[in-house]
Amino acid sequence: MKKIAKNKRLTVIIPIICIIVIIGIIIGANVIKVNIANGKYNSSNSGSNNKNLIPEYIKEGITLGGITGTLKVLDTSDATAKPEDITKGKTAYVNGVKITGTKITREILKIGDYVEYTPDTASAYSLTTAVSGYTSNQSIPQETMKWQIMSVNEDGTVDLISESPTTKNVYLSAYLGYNNGVWILNDICSKQYSNKSLGITARSIKIEDIESKFSDKGIQARNEYNHYGTNYGSTYKIINQNDRTYYPLLYSRENGSGIDTDTIKKDGIGRSESYYTTPTTETGTNATSLTATQTSYALNISTNNNYFINEEFYNLISKGEYTIASRGVRCYSDSQNDCIGFGLFRVANDTKDFIKKIVSGDLSASYGSYGSTAFASWGLGLRPVATLGANIEFTSGEGSIDNPYKIAI
Repeated sequence: MKKIAKNKRLTVIIPIICIIVIIGIIIGANVIKVNIANGKYNSSNSGSNNKNLIPEYIKEGITLGGITGTLKVLDTSDATAKPEDITKGKTAYVNGVKITGTKITREILKIGDYVEYTPDTASAYSLTTAVSGYTSNQSIPQETMKWQIMSVNEDGTVDLISESPTTKNVYLSAYLGYNNGVWILNDICSKQYSNKSLGITARSIKIEDIESKFSDKGIQARNEYNHYGTNYGSTYKIINQNDRTYYPLLYSRENGSGIDTDTIKKDGIGRSESYYTTPTTETGTNATSLTATQTSYALNISTNNNYFINEEFYNLISKGEYTIASRGVRCYSDSQNDCIGFGLFRVANDTKDFIKKIVSGDLSASYGSYGSTAFASWGLGLRPVATLGANIEFTSGEGSIDNPYKIAI
């Protein structure tokens, strides 16, 4: 038999030794692991002089160095959450891995945030003189606009409003303009800015949308408004003289009105309600006496954003000039202008000093109740509002103009 050379024997022996050492290490580690798991690794087989070895550092139920652990270790191995299941910006551990949430909840939405909302495509809206009272027919095109959050409501719904008013003005005039005004504005917005697949029926902005964001100073300024001696919320009565008691027929059905009586109506319709389900051809008439409640007011919002609880909301509603789908009544009680003015609220520059105001303006060049033919026309843009249901979710986005929130379709 041939003898194995010395250098070859070393070559064989060294790997065998390495394998034996590795096996020994593995066996030793497993023994220690089992002993720790079974609580056998204690003061009898380990030193206990390490001052850093405290119960909070040792897993609950394990005794190490004579010290029983109290550390509760959460097992996340069975967690199934994904980033889209966790609120955007929040963090969590799933299967030992830290993840950051991407889910957009109502809690992170803010007034003024942009949302990518696309209405259904619509043709131009035809508005005839028989409905608007204006001197000519009007064609109102659908406009492409950006949308911002106007309100996040307690019921989970979210109100969006167009970033700015429409560039096309809508003209309303005379009795028909008052009687049909709220219906017209809401109908145009509904026809042109709704989205059927999302279950959204758009409408016009109304005065309640604005007043809901009044600060205490805003409420005080409204309540202290006085026009020709009549305070906001107070009544004024005129008796037929020089044909100054004409009124639109819709007014007789409104809260705050008194036709040939000192008692004002309390079971009628509100400022933003439409009595008619279709456009009316009713005009107006006159009474022997006319008692009216001052519901109009004028707030200067050119420089006063402290009228609102939220600056972003102020920035929203102060953009451009537009008509509001809400009616207002203004009392003129001086000796020369003893009459009642009827009109719709608007956000617009005052024609006298060009200061932007929230005001209920008369649909007349002179005065609403002063003669049956005294009415004139005016026109401003629209501010559509689209309300997202509480079931509608957002998939991504930052809420900025360049990266708006995306709606889950």
